[in-house]
Amino acid sequence: MAKKSPKSRIPLDDATRVLVLHGNEPFLITDAVNRLKTAVEEKHGEVEIIRFDGSRTDAATVLDEARSFGLLQQYKIIVVDKADEFLKEQTGHRPILERYCKSPADNATIVLRCEKWIPGRLGKAINQVGGAIKCEVVDRGVAVNFCIEKAKSEHRSTIERATAERLVQRVGTSLGRLNSELARLAVMADPVDGITARLIDEQVPLSREEQAWAIQSALMQSKPADAMATVFELMEVSRQSSVLMAYCYSDLARKLYAAARMRENSRNEADIDAYFGKWNPIRFAVKDASARGPSDEFAALMQDSINILVRTRTSLGNDRRSVDLMAARFLASRGGVGR
Repeated sequence: MAKKSPKSRIPLDDATRVLVLHGNEPFLITDAVNRLKTAVEEKHGEVEIIRFDGSRTDAATVLDEARSFGLLQQYKIIVVDKADEFLKEQTGHRPILERYCKSPADNATIVLRCEKWIPGRLGKAINQVGGAIKCEVVDRGVAVNFCIEKAKSEHRSTIERATAERLVQRVGTSLGRLNSELARLAVMADPVDGITARLIDEQVPLSREEQAWAIQSALMQSKPADAMATVFELMEVSRQSSVLMAYCYSDLARKLYAAARMRENSRNEADIDAYFGKWNPIRFAVKDASARGPSDEFAALMQDSINILVRTRTSLGNDRRSVDLMAARFLASRGGVGR
């Protein structure tokens, strides 16, 4: 078999005899194995996937399986899970695999699945007959592009970029979960309109993070009546727990206090933006509110909100009344009441 250059693109087909899939994004790892299987089946027909637990098997067992011929299957994909354990120096497996790479079996591909990949001499040997693919958790931008592409190519639907961003905000960047949600939403979507923001709002529950943003955003609304109405809706319609509400209040008070203190210490707007982060949806409202009073006022607000949190967690007093009073306290501290 002709050896390939280590710099060449790793083919997911029978030209790759040893493949390392490393990282903590399960979807990308599973997808790579599935694409490898599909490509090999096109050339060899039915393919058998054999799995070993890398923490409980040895190199001899894996290589014997690779070199043996099955009665029916002409080609094997041998997956070694937990390859981090399998490849530890004390096991002695790495030099055995190095020697195997000099003359790999023609009827099998060995796939090593691990979280961390330390190439060393084994990495150089594998690069001659395969390679390593990084399968790490992606950022939000990549996740949004993934949603747009998968909706069209796999789920026969469409999703606009802003709507995809909304889905990622609710679900997170786990590609496996995003793909599952896309499959479910595509079935319910209108063939013309595709997956819409309204469909996502109706069918995809708020993540805990987005629940927190919704609660804190309610308190940062400019009109007191609107803020109190939203708090009422969160408690009575969305059935948010009083403990979660109290926690979000205390977290918001902490943010207001931090922003006020940074201003008093002559920190610039860029420093405050860096503190809150690019993806914080209420950072502008918090920055504006924190400029209206001294940090001592927000420190007192933070202490009051912590007291309310303790009361809700210990079932002291009326939770609903405490949450409402704290909402009014927030509005008053911002100069919202009476405007």
